[in-house]
Amino acid sequence: MTGQDDQTSTVTPLADAILQLRDRDILSMHALPWAQRRSVTGSSLEEAYDETIGRDFPNTDCVFAGGALDSFFRPEAALDLAQHCAAEAFGADYTFFISCGVALASKVALSTCCEPLSRVLLCDPGATVSPAWLPESVDVVRVPLSEPDGLPRTGDLLDLLGTAAGQGWPFTTLVMSAPGADLGYDYPRLLDECLRRSPDMTIIVDESPCGVHNFHSTLRPGTALGAAQMVSRQLGKEIRMMVVHAASQTMIAAGQGAYLHVFGPIDLIESVRRSLYSCIPVFLSHDVTELPDSRIA
Repeated sequence: MTGQDDQTSTVTPLADAILQLRDRDILSMHALPWAQRRSVTGSSLEEAYDETIGRDFPNTDCVFAGGALDSFFRPEAALDLAQHCAAEAFGADYTFFISCGVALASKVALSTCCEPLSRVLLCDPGATVSPAWLPESVDVVRVPLSEPDGLPRTGDLLDLLGTAAGQGWPFTTLVMSAPGADLGYDYPRLLDECLRRSPDMTIIVDESPCGVHNFHSTLRPGTALGAAQMVSRQLGKEIRMMVVHAASQTMIAAGQGAYLHVFGPIDLIESVRRSLYSCIPVFLSHDVTELPDSRIA
């Protein structure tokens, strides 16, 4: 779906391209008789497979070898168009489809902007981001949590940003997470206050349970991307922001999929692309809440 408010249309370039595979001369990557029935047609196995799995069995495993639909790391065809459509629908400048969930999406975002000797401020009540993902030389500070709700105090967040900027060593990255479907933050006001204190800071927001809010006219302005659009116009400057959404939690989409939205200049988009390439081969799935946090100040 693309467009905003009532001006919407449905565009599914990636799904269309995948469905067209069924009409192409392709073969299964596995040594199994799955290639559009061709390898079992007329053989003794054909009846056995029909009885065991059903006549629609060729569509149950669609891992193929053949002409590629697109490049995952440098898409120029169906995937690129689909990601552009998603960005337009959510209100981002570009969207990356992440196949391994919000943990990998968050790691890619962190790797994009957390260079050695940079400073990271964690406002992350859900503990969805692990300092273990960062280089040892990165200075990590966590915003204190209030009692009894366990949410970060926004006053402390703004004080930390202002003090760091005043000392000449501002935070380069702010990491935030929505504590639940109610978001928990006044994003328009908070983004404005944060960027007035650290105007060059990159902001990462894990808004994983709230992706569907971007498609409701009342809820959209209060989302991270909705607020970024508003504050960018008010301040008259580009904002460097990345937002993570789970595809499956509040939207009907594939499980373990995630969206990594980029709101900002082309150099930020290209940095995310490079981080995506470097993160996927070495990423290990784990519960980030169990990782050591001894590096947090």
